[in-house]
Amino acid sequence: MGSVTGKITFMLIITKKELLIKNAWLLELVSQFDPFLASYNSKYGNSEKGNPSYLSKTICEELIEIMSKKVHKVIIDEVKASSYFSLSVDSTPDISLIDQLSVVLRYVADAVPIECFLTFLELQNHTGEGMTKQVLQYLREVCIIDFSKCRGQSYDNAENMSVCYKGMQKKILEENEFVIYIPCAAHSLNLVGRSAVDFCLEAVNFFHTVQLIYTFFSTSTNRWKILKGCLVNETLVKSLSDTRWEAHAVATEAILKFYLQFLQALESPEESLNARDKFRISAFYAIVDKLETEMSSRGKVYNDVSDRFSCLVDGSLSQTPQICEEQINAYPKEHL
Repeated sequence: MGSVTGKITFMLIITKKELLIKNAWLLELVSQFDPFLASYNSKYGNSEKGNPSYLSKTICEELIEIMSKKVHKVIIDEVKASSYFSLSVDSTPDISLIDQLSVVLRYVADAVPIECFLTFLELQNHTGEGMTKQVLQYLREVCIIDFSKCRGQSYDNAENMSVCYKGMQKKILEENEFVIYIPCAAHSLNLVGRSAVDFCLEAVNFFHTVQLIYTFFSTSTNRWKILKGCLVNETLVKSLSDTRWEAHAVATEAILKFYLQFLQALESPEESLNARDKFRISAFYAIVDKLETEMSSRGKVYNDVSDRFSCLVDGSLSQTPQICEEQINAYPKEHL
């Protein structure tokens, strides 16, 4: 059983006395739903003498490693049994700022499409050729998969992946001419939304003000505390995002829904305010007033669009046909 102390540690406390002293009552709770643990407690739990048996963090890590290898093997076996598969990769820096390349395979098992994450690869080369070599080396040497069975590839619109001359999709095609490239539809739509916002000067100014409000409160722990006090159990102000268009809708909705609370937070006295911050608050009053009038129309329109395309964010496949039908009915001339 684990102790939440930053490192995973599995412990089995034997004596009843130690169960109480060590706060291991959780063992008794979990044993109600775990026959093996219940049997262990009934056999050893009432003994007044005994030594605690435990698994060290090293053993725990070894167990996790063994389980991960087993899961990995099961996925690879399913991919091989399905004969054909498609490949999807994406890269993002982790908390230590190391670029990690995620590898996902899509295949069909028992007439059901399945997507499985395989691994993170520490990216050594950001070029299309470099990423191709690294992914193919992993699939061939670690997974021992016949890449000639690959029939599809899908990435975002990053230049090193999607470019038709030196991108990863081109290098993959050189290895296997049957691997059809399908760009990520959600990422393409995201770029359309971002470009549409940046094209209109009024929209740029509008969302710039929304971001300024977030920045004003988030850069001061005291101001953030005041805002939380005004928005008890409610949605706090949100930041925009350079990659997720839905963040614009979420940030807009938060301010529109709790407009009066934001004004109350701005009016709250703060002794630590300097002249610059006081001037910014004075300017915010005029800006927020204008923002509120624009939000009444723009906010509703933007949220309406967000609702129509939210299926691409939530990934709720069961609702996708219904949402698509609603879109067709809402825009009857667009699909002709």
